[in-house]
Order: sequence, then C-alpha cells, then structure tokens
Amino acid sequence: MFKRSKKQAATEEGEVSNSSQPAASKKKIKERSPRQMGGMKILRYLLWIFVAYLVCRGIASMVTGPKVIQQVNNYVKSQEVPSGVIGFAVDFATEYFTWDSDYINGRSYRISKFINNIDPDAGLDAFSTKGKSQVLTAEVTDTKWINQSLAEVTVAVRRDVQLPKKEGAEKPTTNTDLDSNPLEKDTTVSKTYMVVPVTVVGNKYVIQSYPRFINEDIKGTAPTTDLGQAITDTDLNEKANKITSSVLTAVLTSKLDELKYFYMEGSKPTVSYQKVNYTFDKVDTVKLRKMDSDPDDHYTIFATITVKSPSGETFKNDWILKVAAKGSELYITSIGNSTTP
Repeated sequence: MFKRSKKQAATEEGEVSNSSQPAASKKKIKERSPRQMGGMKILRYLLWIFVAYLVCRGIASMVTGPKVIQQVNNYVKSQEVPSGVIGFAVDFATEYFTWDSDYINGRSYRISKFINNIDPDAGLDAFSTKGKSQVLTAEVTDTKWINQSLAEVTVAVRRDVQLPKKEGAEKPTTNTDLDSNPLEKDTTVSKTYMVVPVTVVGNKYVIQSYPRFINEDIKGTAPTTDLGQAITDTDLNEKANKITSSVLTAVLTSKLDELKYFYMEGSKPTVSYQKVNYTFDKVDTVKLRKMDSDPDDHYTIFATITVKSPSGETFKNDWILKVAAKGSELYITSIGNSTTP
C-alpha cells in the first residue's frame, strides 16, 4: 500500500511518464517567462516607430523642398527692389563710366566706395584706357531679385566719349580764308545697357561681382491691324475733316464749353483735358473708316494733325476720334490719341 502510494505520488509529480505516449511528446516544452515576452514586444514597437519615422521624414523632405523654393520665388516676385538699391546702382554706373585717362586713379578712388572682393578698377583695363568718358544720363530699365540678398538693376547709360585723334587724321587748316576745325579729339555719344549686381546687407549695399553688359532693347515688329473699310463718300469725308479740326482745336485749348457741343447726345464727354502749351495748326490727313466694332452709322476717324509750340516748332500728332452720323452732321462719341494707323 505504501509502495503504491509512492508510485502514485511520483506519477502525479511528473517524474514517471506514460509509456504509451510518443517519444516527441515526452520532451518537455520550455515556456518563456513573461519578462522575455514583454522585451520582444518593446523591440518590435521600437522597430516600427523607427520605420515610421523614416517614412515620415522622406515624405516631409519631398513636400518641404518645393515649398521652400516656392517661398523664395514668391519673395523674388512679390518684393519690389528698394529705391536705395536702385540709387546705389545708378551712382555706381555713373562713376563706372566716368574717367579721364590722365587722372585714372580718381576713378578707382570713387569706385572703391561701392565694391568689395573685386579689383579696384571694377574690371576696366586702366592701362589701355585713353581719352575721357562723361555720363550724360543713367536710366533704370529693369530691376529684379535674384535671391533675398542679391538684386540686379539694369541701367541704360548714355555717355560722351572723347578719344585722341588718330595719327594722320585731318588737322586744323592754317588757311585763314577757310574756317578751321576746332575739334582736336573724336567725340561720340555711346549707350550701354549694364546689369549691376547689388548685394543687400541689412540696410547697406555692396557690389561683390563684375557688372555685365547686355544687348540694347530691340524695337518690336508692328503687327498688321485691320482698320476696317475705308469710307470714300466725299460728303462724309468733308464732315470728318470739319469736326476733326473743330474738336481738336477745342481740346488743345481746353475750351470745354465749346467741346460739349460736338458730342453725340447720350455720350459722356471727358470731364477735363489738361491744358498743353501747343496750339492746333492744321489737319494733315484724315482717314474715315468703318470698323467691325462700329455700330450702324458710327465711324472711326484716324487723323494726323500739326501743332505748334510757343517757340514756333511744329510737330505732328496722331488722334483717333469715334463719330456717329445724325441728320446732316457727324458728332463725337469718344476722343483719344494713338500711333499712326
């Protein structure tokens, strides 16, 4: 009885296995402690957090890059170049193109107030420079930001250039019967478009690189414009000449009380015309046309007239008059000036 109880106890404690079970099932399965299981979960969480961070960072870099560029572009486009930068560039351009080869060091001294990190002559070969250069006008034609600290100002410089006469050139005559040539030097007027790079440091400005020269603006080609059908009716053309003369005489003398009588009923006359110191002289040409945009019985007058200044000079002006026929007369519906049709 004692032996059976001992065997039974040993069996209950797991020391004696059932011989009927397979060999693989007899191997005891080692269970992991709760602490080991918790550590693996933490590692997996950290791994996923790291992966998520890399993904978010990549997405952020893709989004932030264009955003920064867009902010710079918006700044460049929206911010006007300050007047101080423009004045600085104009002053530099004036000193840049002003020299006397006999006193060339004076130019270097003046230029030194504008430049840094470039040679004292700002690119001019002072040793080969001859004659004199004097700026007549310096006009700003364009301004733009390159970035938040660098602006470019385009200045059109007109200057008077005097060069020593070449050997063998015509000399002043010694014949007292002929007028002598007082010029001892060749004088020309030159125009240059120069782009001045101005670096902005706070409220101060400096030029750290050489300016560059660009081509002069090219005159555009005028497009062909359909001016409508030419009116050949002699009576209408005579009326067009008459009203053109009367209306433009009143306009140039600012006689608004007379001008209102030439307007078509229902039209709105211009409130006022600024008086000019020129007087109407004559009508040179009148072209009466029927444009597609003109309603029935409405026409367009293209007129070239001559005006005179107080000192006697004569000039030609081009005007456009919109007119309407009513009864036996033409009346104005609008007045404006234009280029030659």
